[in-house]
Amino acid sequence: MPSSTLSPLNRISKARLIETGAKKLAQLYTKLVAEGSSGSPPVSGLVFTLSEFPSSLMSLLVPLVTFLRTLPLPSTHPSHPAASAILSTLKDAQRGYADMRGNWSRKALETHSRRLVDRAETLDGVAAGKEFGIWIDNLLKVAEVLFLLVIFLFCNFSNRGPT
Repeated sequence: MPSSTLSPLNRISKARLIETGAKKLAQLYTKLVAEGSSGSPPVSGLVFTLSEFPSSLMSLLVPLVTFLRTLPLPSTHPSHPAASAILSTLKDAQRGYADMRGNWSRKALETHSRRLVDRAETLDGVAAGKEFGIWIDNLLKVAEVLFLLVIFLFCNFSNRGPT
């Protein structure tokens, strides 16, 4: 039976079911991101070690994000009764992702930035400048890795056009 011939009560029930499923999938997304962002970043002495998102979790997130991109949203299904609620749920999941990964990255860089400031007081200007340049390179590497991860894991829900 096509959805256009469903009674209003059946349409609402179906929309609630889809919304509930979307919320559960968003919770799974958040749980996996939290798992990949928990603990302490690796500290390897004076050398900065970039800690990427665990590949075991990425293999779980790939199909999940792929499916989340197919859910009805106001931009693709303006008359779908669950579209607005799904969009809100997915935006909340994205905000959670941004907070968790941002904190993880901050912790990863913080140790080395403190070391840099402490050492800058005891080194000559050229050596301190070189170390600062290395720290900036590390900062840019983290930003690049996070950007690529965001491109994939953020589904750009609000601006998605018809699929």
